[in-house]
Amino acid sequence: MKEPRKNVKVLSLNDKLQDIKVTHRPKSDSVRIWFDAAKSNVGQTANENLKFSYNADNKQDTVSVFYRYNTKNVMTLDSDNGGALIPPKADFKMVSNYIIDRIEPEKWMLRVAGDTLSKQQFSAVISPTNPYQVIVKSDFVIGKKYQLTVPKETVYSFYAKNPQSKRFDFEIDKADNYGSLTLTLQNAPASNYWIQLLDASDKVVYQKYTKGSQVRFDILKPSEYIVRILADNNGNGYWDEADFQNQVFAEDAYTYYKVVVIRPLWDTNETWDLSDTRSLENPKGTSATAAGTDTNAAGTTNPVTAPSAPVQNNKVIETSREVLKPVR
Repeated sequence: MKEPRKNVKVLSLNDKLQDIKVTHRPKSDSVRIWFDAAKSNVGQTANENLKFSYNADNKQDTVSVFYRYNTKNVMTLDSDNGGALIPPKADFKMVSNYIIDRIEPEKWMLRVAGDTLSKQQFSAVISPTNPYQVIVKSDFVIGKKYQLTVPKETVYSFYAKNPQSKRFDFEIDKADNYGSLTLTLQNAPASNYWIQLLDASDKVVYQKYTKGSQVRFDILKPSEYIVRILADNNGNGYWDEADFQNQVFAEDAYTYYKVVVIRPLWDTNETWDLSDTRSLENPKGTSATAAGTDTNAAGTTNPVTAPSAPVQNNKVIETSREVLKPVR
């Protein structure tokens, strides 16, 4: 499937492989097929050709893949907090390499480090936006260290469990180590939008789905961030990329022309006019001029002017930065 699909149905065409689970993110052009290879005796000793049929938005076809069972594949659990220091007022997060189908947090234990007599009350849920992630909420206290123990076989995927117990050690960081950002928007989108803070690698570090002309981010790690807005013009909860086949523009996208610097204990304030044509690559808004000269056969030079890019009112079809989607 080369185009994003809304509704996808996949069936196994293999006699041995009938018990499967299929996961598909809306707007995605791919699916994941999960099964118990050992139980179904699939690909145990050699590569095995597996065939599947699919119906994607009424487009039907079959596909085949070669599969070999890897005995090293196991379900893992890891911290998903960017380190052992957890920002104040934040939740503890863990992540798996497998989709998480069910958890048994009543068998887990949360304690203050060094306190072996009492337990800390907490709740845990599978993230509603990321099925690979578990969110643990508790009344964490700034400056205290905690230990969360997750026994084996208490986190479930479709056909697997966490095979080993794991203890997570973490500390709640001080608020003094973080800054904040307030953005005042002029000519803000009329629709809801995602406002995102990206690091130097274009990874989304913080984001909010909101509406209006003012947005505030509290408790930000000190760093430099690129600020981007993706407008949900049609209100479907996704940022829709350009549809070249149907000649439809991507939904509106904007990138702030300055890198925002966050410092500890600083409250950074920025005013951003979304009609401003300046960009990170051209922060002064200067227009392109002649690109060079061309020498003809007679030895004289002819000026060569760089073709101007068509202005599309910030509608993005394809750029070096605007292809990232909101985190789901």
